[in-house]
Amino acid sequence: MTAPIIDWSMDVSVMPLCLKRFTVTSLLKISKLGKEDMKNYRRIPSLPFISELIEKLVARGVKEQLEHDDFHDSYQSAYRRGPSTEACSLESAHALIVMRFLMKDPGLH
Repeated sequence: MTAPIIDWSMDVSVMPLCLKRFTVTSLLKISKLGKEDMKNYRRIPSLPFISELIEKLVARGVKEQLEHDDFHDSYQSAYRRGPSTEACSLESAHALIVMRFLMKDPGLH
């Protein structure tokens, strides 16, 4: 039964209204905290399993299409396999060091 719903949702690019409804469960963060104060609770939304599955399938499809068509900026590290934010930070730091060096001695470039 789930496959036809997922196929239909992907084909028409619509999430059925019945799958957009969720419940919220409130859990006390720490048992020692007062139960009267709502700030002491962590709210946990719960989507239907099929909604989460469709969301993951769509995200995977979009990522694969972006990679296949080479739509990512060469400096983009989010939503990509391989590059990490650490690698991006190091590359940015290196570029800043090089620029600063060139600005100190304009005769070098």
